Amino acid sequence: MGQYDKAIDHHEQSLKIRLQIHGLYHTSVAHSYHSLGSCYKKRYQYNKAIEYNHKALEIKNQIFGKNKSTADSNWNLGLIFEKTGEIKSACKHYEEAWRLYSTLLGEFNRETLHVKLRLKKLTDKLSTEQRNIHQDS
Repeated sequence: MGQYDKAIDHHEQSLKIRLQIHGLYHTSVAHSYHSLGSCYKKRYQYNKAIEYNHKALEIKNQIFGKNKSTADSNWNLGLIFEKTGEIKSACKHYEEAWRLYSTLLGEFNRETLHVKLRLKKLTDKLSTEQRNIHQDS
């Protein structure tokens, strides 16, 4: 069994215990879902990574509303969607992360600028693809 398999097994056990103790809407449950998503991302199992990161984001939105933790989750989902080539979904999550980082950290914060640059790169790519489609028609 590889290291990520062991980590996934431990995180699943932890999640089960945390769900029994705290119920669904608790920060430790969100953390378990995030950790599972991270492991699956590193194993290139992007569909599972998306599933678990979405669950973490849903819980964080319910508990915290719009804060840095939800911005970070949107950033992570953007990265995963970008890896899968789902550019529109990546842009959606990067845009939400950028909006939250701008509000919470300021528009010149390193994280804000980083996500803004990533978003611009992808929107430029989408624009180019759209132009190419229209030229080919």
